[in-house]
Amino acid sequence: MRWALLAVLIPGALWLTGALQRFARYDPFAQYRTEEYLNALGPDVGSRLGETVVRVYEGVDLGVQFAARRIDVRRDRTKFTVFDIHNGRLYDGGEQRLWFSAGVGVYDTVQNRAEVFGGLALWNRELAFRTDRGKVDTGRRFVRSIGGITGRLRDGDFAADRVSWNYAVREGRAEKVLWRGPMQQQGKTRRVQLRGQTWEILSNPRRQIFYKAEAVDEDQFIRAEKITWLEAEDVVTAEGAVEYVGPDAII
Repeated sequence: MRWALLAVLIPGALWLTGALQRFARYDPFAQYRTEEYLNALGPDVGSRLGETVVRVYEGVDLGVQFAARRIDVRRDRTKFTVFDIHNGRLYDGGEQRLWFSAGVGVYDTVQNRAEVFGGLALWNRELAFRTDRGKVDTGRRFVRSIGGITGRLRDGDFAADRVSWNYAVREGRAEKVLWRGPMQQQGKTRRVQLRGQTWEILSNPRRQIFYKAEAVDEDQFIRAEKITWLEAEDVVTAEGAVEYVGPDAII
């Protein structure tokens, strides 16, 4: 009986040892440790918010504010992916400078920058711009288009490539610009078209500068290396290899 008992106990002990080892390695949550479960909200998404209003402050001053239909927050919270951006506002020194809206944007909370896709619209009393893709740098107060932009500027139609706009000082730069709109000359309103390879809008005094430019209205044509439009006086000056054709002279 002793040998029979040993014959039973020894295999039983070996089986129990193996069973305990298997139990120690058993993970009851193994079925959930899948890519779909761990990243149910998407790769690297830690949390998701529904309709939300976001306000970002710079010290005590509000820097940017917007509402979004959905926000995906990265696990380390350094980036927000924002969907259906609306009622957006850009501030400088606590004063609102621009309204904006967009389809989708990725906001970097470390660098205070956002890249926007699916249409970016910017507007205030002075301008209304729209572009497919753009970048917003709230730290440096810049808005940049990635590609072409269309809209309105100073009561005229505006189109250009690669526009950069500083909304703090209301200054900008662009390539391949075309502007069509009204201009007062000697008490008469004229429809003027201004075109330039490069364009700048500057302050103090408020002026637009077109390089390698043309200016055309109903009966005048000007071509020059540089055409400057002083907005307050509605005066246009041309410099460098100037050509002028009008009812009074051909120069």
